[in-house]
Amino acid sequence: MLSSGPTEPDSSSSLALVHTPGLLGRGVSTRVQATDSLIAKRAVDAIVSEITRLETSLLPQDGHGEVAQWLAGTLHSPGDELLSLLVRTAFWHEATDGWFNPRIGLLTDRWRTAEHLGTEPHTDELTLLVDDLKRPAVTVLDGTPARTDATNGFAIDDLVRSFIIDRALDTVFNADGSPSAAFADTDSRVVAALVSSGGRISARGAASSRVGIVNPHRPFPDEPPLGLVSLSNQAIATSQAHRDGFRIGRTWFGPVINPFDGRPSQDTFSVTAVAPDTVAAQVIATAAAAQSPRSGLDWIDSLDGVEALIVDKNAERITTSGWQGTLNRGEN
Repeated sequence: MLSSGPTEPDSSSSLALVHTPGLLGRGVSTRVQATDSLIAKRAVDAIVSEITRLETSLLPQDGHGEVAQWLAGTLHSPGDELLSLLVRTAFWHEATDGWFNPRIGLLTDRWRTAEHLGTEPHTDELTLLVDDLKRPAVTVLDGTPARTDATNGFAIDDLVRSFIIDRALDTVFNADGSPSAAFADTDSRVVAALVSSGGRISARGAASSRVGIVNPHRPFPDEPPLGLVSLSNQAIATSQAHRDGFRIGRTWFGPVINPFDGRPSQDTFSVTAVAPDTVAAQVIATAAAAQSPRSGLDWIDSLDGVEALIVDKNAERITTSGWQGTLNRGEN
């Protein structure tokens, strides 16, 4: 879990802040710093409008969203956004060596059923599901994604939400963090923006933003954060075991499932990852959370431009080699 604190603007800048309940499921907070209040508000409106548009187009669960239509085989001309989303889905499945699996819904659904029945799934059944997970839902040839016949269990809502945040910020900022032409003229310009939603925060622009990491073992308002991370054209996301898991009898199982043995991860309690964009931060945190703490940490340490804090079930903390460099001045 994460909490964002405003970066103090200088005397010549203005802040616009909007919270939109229900957007992307758990609500979205959008903050923009600009040289004047009018362009700050215009940038906030543009970001929120783009999030709303993409959520409406990609995420509906009633079968009308583009992802659902693509899965059903009824969407014959996918838009550029869906194509890009599917390419990134296939990329991260391969880049994580399968620790991020778009079809993890097969196992999640089985553990939900187990929770309802009050009995853990049998090992033989989990083995069959794990074998099925090895079949990819999306293949990419010459940059074009294609649907396979193995789309059951396709569950990428978290990735879609992260993708939407990145795309919305693209409406205001270029890839290098400079404001786009529509938000930078001779008289006024956008300086920085931050979007926060459901355990993920993305910051763009010239000013850094401070983000507090909530202690997953003591997620209380008066509990000091585990640290303050300074984000600059980066994103941060947390995958954690104490939310939305499964209770079977007296045993609590976390929500992140190991795609190679079919069982919920028990040793890793939370993973917070800092990466260049929201999709990367979200996927990397989730993939590492499915592993043991040490394996997840070693894997993230091998990635360029990514740092992480991992908290295990005993509240022990381990960090990647460059984690201290992400902390706000005075915190490391």
